[in-house]
Amino acid sequence: SHGDRGATVADVVLAGAAYTEKVGSYANTEGRAQQTGAALTPPGMARPDWKILRALAE
Repeated sequence: SHGDRGATVADVVLAGAAYTEKVGSYANTEGRAQQTGAALTPPGMARPDWKILRALAE
């Protein structure tokens, strides 16, 4: 979905969701924990990184 020419010749493509498509938490510059929601739905078969790693581990 990002125009990567290498994906067309790859044996495996791991379609990871972009940061705007994920739910997450982080520490801001004041050291406070903050949560963020997904602003967009991942396109196609893109998934959060943890789901890709879980599928690879199975």
